[in-house]
This record gives sequence, structure tokens and C-alpha cells, in this order.
Amino acid sequence: MKKRNDEDISFGGKVILFFRELTDKLKSIKLITRIKNRQRALAHFEGQDSPESARISYTFGILRIIFVVLLCVTLCLTLIFGGGIVSYENVYYMFKDIQYIKSFGESYPEQLNYSRPIARQDFEVFKNGLAVASDSELKLFTSTGRVTMVTGSEYSNPRLCASDSTLLVYDQGNRNFSVYNSFTELHREKLEYPISYADISNTGEYALVTRSQKYSSSVRVYTNKNELDMEYSKNDYIISANLSDGGRYLAVMSISVLGGESLVGLSIVDVKKGEVRSESKVNDVMPYRCEFISSNRIVAFFSDHAAVYDLDMSLISRYDYPSTLNTVSCSDGGFMLCLEGDGIASNNLVTVFDTNGKIVYTGSVVGDVYDAELGDGYAYVLTGDAVHRIDTKFGSIAKASFSNDGASLAIFDGGIVAVCTSAAAHYISFE
Repeated sequence: MKKRNDEDISFGGKVILFFRELTDKLKSIKLITRIKNRQRALAHFEGQDSPESARISYTFGILRIIFVVLLCVTLCLTLIFGGGIVSYENVYYMFKDIQYIKSFGESYPEQLNYSRPIARQDFEVFKNGLAVASDSELKLFTSTGRVTMVTGSEYSNPRLCASDSTLLVYDQGNRNFSVYNSFTELHREKLEYPISYADISNTGEYALVTRSQKYSSSVRVYTNKNELDMEYSKNDYIISANLSDGGRYLAVMSISVLGGESLVGLSIVDVKKGEVRSESKVNDVMPYRCEFISSNRIVAFFSDHAAVYDLDMSLISRYDYPSTLNTVSCSDGGFMLCLEGDGIASNNLVTVFDTNGKIVYTGSVVGDVYDAELGDGYAYVLTGDAVHRIDTKFGSIAKASFSNDGASLAIFDGGIVAVCTSAAAHYISFE
């Protein structure tokens, strides 16, 4: 008989031999016998005591054990050889986050009560749940209303920004900020000067607007590992800073006053290269803020118009407001403007644009607008007596009555909206 040579065996054959050898080793420690007896007992209980069903159950039992063994080996090798990228804490919190997957398919609560009415607060959707910050505590809820974390806070004016995996909390007008996941604080820092504005990308990179000893304004950009990546400074006053998805680019809006006239500056900073990619100036207007609405488009809001630019600061489109601007909202697919209407009927103009600044919907809602959010295919407007959901494609409007005074909106997956008041979040479903 010819002796087997491993070099003559194909890759597929080697895989089969590997699993055969692994099966033999499992037999030696009697794991296979236990699985076989268990699966046959189960098949008999279900009235399927046949050789074929027993063989299938036996095979799946073996594959399950092999899968668990390979998973454990992969995790161990990843932790050993990828320590610089994957840490024990990453793996630990990955398994803790599995419970969030379970809650996604469950129903939302009708009302979510905070521990007490909050005077100074901020809300943010985080992992399809709700984050609530006050001057005394930070509380994180899942989509079903279960609390995953409560921690004390000494932030006098807390503000929240959420990525897909982390939550940035900063004290606007003061120097402190923290970064959290669903269960604990990951990073805490106290800057030398107060924080006026902040933003976070979907992948966890974040930017803080502050100042320095040398410059009037400075933007500190951190990696998603909470390490300072770069700092962009200038002597103009920075109004807002916004990171693109993935944190590659930073859009900065600033203002300076020369000879009694305002000059607004717009800059695109390449964070990876640490340099300014492009700049633009706008004369004699007051700035509001700027945001990315796609990977290569930003929208800048001014006192009398909104403008869409590309990464080279070339003007794509401009829209002049027909009346006073009330509020704005942006998403990955475009932006929305709410403009004040006439004082008699209180009709507020709602206009939605795509990423190129083209109007996709325009209409009106009756009542004073307290908040507005742009979601996937829908625009949500909160007035004094109702939440209006506008289908931006077909123009239909659904209305849910709700009496409020100064509340704000939070938009969740599946057409769920929460009206966040000082004492509770009231959930509304339009489906």
C-alpha cells in the first residue's frame, strides 16, 4: 500500500482530515457520546426517533461544538496578537452589548419617567435608546426603557453627542468632558479653556471647540480611542465644527468683524493630513452653523440663506429664506428648514432639500414650532399641540395630538418618536 503524502492532498482534503482528527479527539473525551445521547433523546421526545433524524441531530451537535471551539481559539488569538487594536475591554463590552440586540425587536414604552423633573437637561438618541443628561446625573435607557447606566454629574450645562458606539458628554461653557459606552465612562478630561461646541462622527471621532493661549478659537480633534489627533486654530471666533462620517474631514464655520462688517469663514480640514483642504468667505451675513449632509457635501446656514458646498468649497446651490428662520435639521440625505409664517394664521413653512440643495418637499404646519427633526423619508415637526409627521416623497401628513410647552423630539427606528419633556419621554408611533 502506498503511504499517504500530505503534499499530495488538496486543501479541501486537508480540511476534511482536520475535522476528522478533531472528531476523534472529541470522542476520546466522550463529548460526542454525550451529544449523541442528548440529540437522540430529544428526537425521541419529539416523536422523530429514526436513524435519519438522529444522524442529522448528531451532525449538528458536532458542528456546534466545533464552532464554539473555533470561536474561543479565534478570540484568544485576537487578544494575543491584536492587543494594540482589540483589548479585553472591547471584547467584554461587545458581549455586554448583545442584550441591546434582543431589545431591538421588543416594543417601546408608552412613557419613560425620569427620576425627577429636570430643569437643565439634554437628550440624545443612543443605540436606539435614550440618553438623558442633567446637572446632577446622566442616565442611559434601552429602547424598552431599561436603565443600563446611572452616574452622577457635576456639569452645570450638559450637552450630548452620540456616535454608533459611544456618547460624548460635555459641559458647555466649562472645561470638562467625558466619553461613555452603554455601561461605563471610558475617558474623562478637563481642558485648559471652556468648551463652546462639540460634535462626534458615526465612528466615534470627536471635535471640541475651545480656545488657546495664542488663538481666539481652537478645534481639538480626538480619535475614537480618545487620543488627541490634531488641533486646528485661528484668531476668528469659531461658531461650529462638524465631522464627516468616519471622521476624515472637519467643516468649520467662523466669524470675524472688520470695519463694522462681519466676515464669515468656511473651512474644510483634512484631519488625516492635518491641513486645510479648502476655504471660502461670505460677506455681511451672520452665521448659524454648518454640517455634513453626505461624504462630499456640507450645508451652511446663515441669517438670510442656506448654501450647499462641496469639499473644494465650490457653491452647489443657494436658497434665500422668504421669511425668518425658526429651526433647521440635517441628516445623511439632506436638510430641512422651518421658517416662520404670517402672524395671523401661524402657518410655518417647512421645506426639505436633498444633498444637492434641490427642494424635495415644501408645505406648512399650523402652530408655533418647538422642534423639528429630519428622518429617513420623513420630517417631524413638534408644535404646541401635536407632532406632525410629513412624508417628504408623497406629501402626506400624519398628526398625533400632544400638548407641550418647550419639549424636544427624539427619533428612533421604526417610525417611533419620543417627545422629551422635563419629567418624562412620551413615545408616539405612527405605524
